[in-house]
Amino acid sequence: MDNIAAKTILGTVSIVPRGAYDSAAIYERLNAVEHSGDSWLALRSSTGVTPVEGEDWMLLARGGQIAVVNVAGAELTLTLGNNTETRCADPVAALTIEGFAVGDEGKAEQWGLVFTASADSITVAVPDTLIWAVAEPVFSPGSMYWISVVTLGDKYLAAWTEVLADESTTA
Repeated sequence: MDNIAAKTILGTVSIVPRGAYDSAAIYERLNAVEHSGDSWLALRSSTGVTPVEGEDWMLLARGGQIAVVNVAGAELTLTLGNNTETRCADPVAALTIEGFAVGDEGKAEQWGLVFTASADSITVAVPDTLIWAVAEPVFSPGSMYWISVVTLGDKYLAAWTEVLADESTTA
């Protein structure tokens, strides 16, 4: 009996950072850009459509600087700060996200987390209000990850990606 392999093209399945908005660029669904100090997510393919709330773009975060918070320890229990990227200095063996601090009324809320999974294994617990954008992640021991979380009604939408060595930032 022949082995038959099926190939399914999923297209873009996670947020793709594209840098500053360029009116001549072609943007696809889930491309993220910076425009006038704000972060925007493309909802569908477009070219020359300036980011504003509507059918083509969704506001991810309104202006201002993202604060960076450094934490240490192999076993962490965190409430992630609003408009904050939390960076874990040590390889993480156990991570519990208890919740998300809220920001000023009317401002977009986003939370970020950067960590390296310990070399042995990692356990991650998140609130029931968190929805993974693609699939529940499987964190490989020794690999670095970035998790981005935004509000979605009364829930939180999280996207995760493995950070390659040449993409990582220093804490």
